[in-house]
Amino acid sequence: MVTDLVKKEDKKSKIPKEISQEILKKMFGNLLRAVGIMCYFIILNLAYANMKQERLIGDIEVFAGAFLIARNSPIRKSL
Repeated sequence: MVTDLVKKEDKKSKIPKEISQEILKKMFGNLLRAVGIMCYFIILNLAYANMKQERLIGDIEVFAGAFLIARNSPIRKSL
């Protein structure tokens, strides 16, 4: 009798497979974004240590433009 109750509790607390797959996809996407942002700051730090200031400013402008285009493309797709 107690084991039946425990089995019923386990079935209720499990997440359906479809939902867990969606959660994993979102987590993977967020992880990729986080790694990309970390790489950006690592490159920026290395560039700051090894480049002249004029070149660094130009590279930061290029990165900012790339981020702007990357963030606006989902908006264009929805229109």
